[in-house]
Amino acid sequence: MEPRNRLKENRIHSASPKYGRVRTSLEVGELAREERRRQGLTLETFYQSSGITTRFMSEFERGKPSVARILEVLQMLGLDVLVVPRGEAEALLNNLKRNERHE
Repeated sequence: MEPRNRLKENRIHSASPKYGRVRTSLEVGELAREERRRQGLTLETFYQSSGITTRFMSEFERGKPSVARILEVLQMLGLDVLVVPRGEAEALLNNLKRNERHE
């Protein structure tokens, strides 16, 4: 079975994380941690399901500097990162395109 499918099977539907705009690597990491926990996954079970090491996830969830640099550059360019549940991004983009056509 593919790792992604195993992750979906493990999901526990509890309160959703606070999706939205992120400006720091810590915010991205915290959002990832909230989602992992919402799905009932520990760092170890996430590793077993995905192959992403516990060390990487731990560093990511604490705002590893390389992510911070990427976000800093995007901010300098006047860009935001928006984190939404998978499948909702396309709907948001379609709405934006529709609104642009009506302006």
